[in-house]
Amino acid sequence: MGRYLTAALGGVFLVAGVGGVIVFLTSEGLDRAEKWISISVGIGSLLLGAFGAVLAWKSWRHSIATTTAGTPPPHGHPQPGGVPQAGGTAPAAPVSPEGINLSNAKGVQIGDHNTQNNKF
Repeated sequence: MGRYLTAALGGVFLVAGVGGVIVFLTSEGLDRAEKWISISVGIGSLLLGAFGAVLAWKSWRHSIATTTAGTPPPHGHPQPGGVPQAGGTAPAAPVSPEGINLSNAKGVQIGDHNTQNNKF
C-alpha cells in the first residue's frame, strides 16, 4: 500500500471513529456521556503518561550508550589545555566533544547558507 492510500484510509477511519463516538455519546444522554468522557480521559492520560515515561527511559538509555565522556579524542585533534603565560597557565579553552578548539569560533554554519554569528 502506498503512503497516500494509507493516510487516506487512516483519515477515513478517524472521521468514522469520531462520528461514532459522537453518535454514541448523544444517545447516552448528558449525565452518562459526561461519565463516559471522564473515564476515557482518565484512561487516556494514564496511557499517555506511560508512553512518556517509556520514551524518557529509552532516551536516557540511548544517551548513556552514545556518550563519549571519558574517552580520549581521536588522533589529530587538538588536546584541551591552557596557553603558557607569565603567571602560569591560562584557563583551558572550550573544547567540543569531538576535540575541536572553540576558543576562536566566530560563527557556526547550520545547513545551507544559515550562519549563526556569535558576538562576545
